[in-house]
Amino acid sequence: MCETQGTGLWADLPTIALELVFRNLQVQQESLFPCRLVCRGWKEECDRRLRRLTVKTDAPLEWLQKFLACCTLPVQELILANVSQTPFALASLSDSPLSRNLDMLDLSFTKVTKGTVSEVQHSLKSDAVLKLTGCWLAVEPGPDVLPEDVVRLQMEALRNDRNCHPAGISACFAFASPDNKAATGPLDRFIRMILLFYQCLLDDTCEYRIVPHEFDISSRRRHFLVELSRDNNPEEAFIWVVVKCHINEREQWMTGGVTRAQGVVFPNG
Repeated sequence: MCETQGTGLWADLPTIALELVFRNLQVQQESLFPCRLVCRGWKEECDRRLRRLTVKTDAPLEWLQKFLACCTLPVQELILANVSQTPFALASLSDSPLSRNLDMLDLSFTKVTKGTVSEVQHSLKSDAVLKLTGCWLAVEPGPDVLPEDVVRLQMEALRNDRNCHPAGISACFAFASPDNKAATGPLDRFIRMILLFYQCLLDDTCEYRIVPHEFDISSRRRHFLVELSRDNNPEEAFIWVVVKCHINEREQWMTGGVTRAQGVVFPNG
């Protein structure tokens, strides 16, 4: 029945049933095994989907630890982005069957630290891809950080400062260019400036959107519009200027300046 090529109830039923299973996949992993035994078509579909597995953001710590330590499923790409318990569970990945199979591990927008990332990299295959978008506690300025990632890392750091002040603002300052630091620093002065004039950037209840300027032609300067909104209603906007700097014999992108946008809308905004 599963391999029927026609249309109608009998042809659609296996797909519908399988979709219901996959909706709960991240919570009930054991539900996969009966599905894989139904027929060859279901087995192939289960294995295909398991190659790229996304864990729910509210996955409990105990389940996540057990999954990372004991999973023998053929997962090749594991997405833990935005999963709050990820930093506390990653130690379970060391020497697990899962770590030896992964081609990609996505830890984006989690509060993993640089030390934790180092341990994870040691447990993964040498050619495995590790994604750390928005991981402000783990990523430092360097030649591998792209211009838009600089803006995102600074925004994530500022939005998390309330829970670990002044670590968030300090991480934001680390991505300021030398000229920017000379104008706004030292760090204590930069912290006072943020608290006095940029409180809205510390508000983690707002949503933000980063819009690149599509007509940037300079190889050493990029412009971004950062829009803050609440319930889809715009509140404030800022122009972020990211410049390429030569530091310690390496070129890397850093923030040259941030100003409030007044009536500015980028072409692709």
